[in-house]
Amino acid sequence: MWKLVVLGLVVLVSFPDVSYSAIPPSEREALMDIYYATLGKNWKNKRHWGDGDPCQKEWYGVRGDGGSTCASEVSFLNLTDNLLVGPLPSSISNLTRLNTLLLASNSITGSLPSTIGRMLTLAQIDLSSNSLEGTIPSTFLNLRSVVICDLSKNMLEGILPPALGTMTNITNLNLGYNSLAGSIPDLFLKMTDLDLSNNLFSGSLVLSFDQMKVLQTLKLNNNALSGSLPSTLFSAPQQKTMDLSHNNFEGSFPADLVSTALTYLNLAGNSMSGDLVNIATCLPKIETLILSDNIMEGSLDMNWTNFDDLSTLDVSYNRFEGPFPISITMVPRLRDLDMTGNAMEGTIPFDIGDMNSLALL
Repeated sequence: MWKLVVLGLVVLVSFPDVSYSAIPPSEREALMDIYYATLGKNWKNKRHWGDGDPCQKEWYGVRGDGGSTCASEVSFLNLTDNLLVGPLPSSISNLTRLNTLLLASNSITGSLPSTIGRMLTLAQIDLSSNSLEGTIPSTFLNLRSVVICDLSKNMLEGILPPALGTMTNITNLNLGYNSLAGSIPDLFLKMTDLDLSNNLFSGSLVLSFDQMKVLQTLKLNNNALSGSLPSTLFSAPQQKTMDLSHNNFEGSFPADLVSTALTYLNLAGNSMSGDLVNIATCLPKIETLILSDNIMEGSLDMNWTNFDDLSTLDVSYNRFEGPFPISITMVPRLRDLDMTGNAMEGTIPFDIGDMNSLALL
């Protein structure tokens, strides 16, 4: 009788748990490679990493679709601001069903692994605010399911590959604050938000604004773009924000440019010339207009009463002359006004004291 009991115990403990891995071993290994390559032992939060199955044990940042608890596949990885230090391993591509990759605000170094181009299910990727360097690998362009891509605030260099246009689903692209150079290709027709600011881009602006039907935000500031503003500049019907400041644009503000949607325009720090006689007709919905540090001239004594939504006006350090515009005291929402560094004359009208919304003069 005793022997039977012992035998029964042996049987009970001799079979391992066959459900140990709910996800493929290659995916678990890829996650552990990330852990070791980026000094996981020093992460801010490494809850359950290395313990059993990533889904069953609910490893920190490892989730399923839409950020829910994963069952049998890893489709969501969020290790944002988690003290990752080191390069991304090439085996990251073994996360073949990953939909969302969020690794922003860490200290990830090295180049983007070329194998990332195998992650064909990726729809959102955020590697911003790291120390990535080198060029954008050509294989990156295989990610044709990507909708949102943020690689800003790294040390990427090189040119934008023409094949970028094959990423036909991308609507939000942020490559700002890198060292990317060359001309800006006309490849962004389906973009809603495009940020290429604070790079080394040069040449003229040749984007087909009249075909960018869903563009809302364009930031190309702090580059070395030059030439005159294209005649189609305000043709994107939904565009609300445009920042072209601190480039080398020149020429007068085109009188025939009209946007009924634009609310923010920044052209500061260029070599724009000419006057603002037709500005009210061009930008009837403008809220923030920044034209400082150019060589614009003429008088500002015109009718400003049509600017019902204008809250910020900065025309400082140009060559405007003439008297202070009386009608500007009738702009109902004007909060910030800067006209310093011009050749204006006369006195500031007492009516400006009646502008209850004005906070900065």
